[in-house]
Amino acid sequence: MEVKGRDLATASQGDQPHDEEIREALREPVTTIIETIRTCLERTPPELAADLVDSGIVFTGGGSLLQGLTDSSCRRRSFP
Repeated sequence: MEVKGRDLATASQGDQPHDEEIREALREPVTTIIETIRTCLERTPPELAADLVDSGIVFTGGGSLLQGLTDSSCRRRSFP
């Protein structure tokens, strides 16, 4: 992944972060997103939950481009 910007500590061009560094930085926010989805689904009325299981869930926005986000959340909830 290529990231453009400057290192704020040195004001120089920053090094390219490794994939593992990016994953680690995003681990907590992504976990929060998945847990929020889980909480919302637990509070969803059964008739609406059945529709979600049949139709699936569509992720939108920049976060939906994160590799593995949809796989991870669907695997935990058994959605299509």
